Amino acid sequence: MSNAASAKAATQSTLQIEEDGDRLVIRISKSLANRDRVERFLACLELEELASRSQLTEEAARELAEEIDRAVWEKNRHRVSAAR
Repeated sequence: MSNAASAKAATQSTLQIEEDGDRLVIRISKSLANRDRVERFLACLELEELASRSQLTEEAARELAEEIDRAVWEKNRHRVSAAR
């Protein structure tokens, strides 16, 4: 068996992807990734999908982030003063 065929066989034994209607069924060997790592990957995939459907512009996102920063600062300003 060639190196490429051997690598493909090894990949197939640790990772399987099947289609079931509108779902993908993925089976991953525990030797490839633990549950926490897979969950983090899936969370990133979900976030990427949400971002692709978002109509939020970069400018609006920046303004929202600044508004959140101001609100957090106002809510916690007394903690900074008390620590001094």
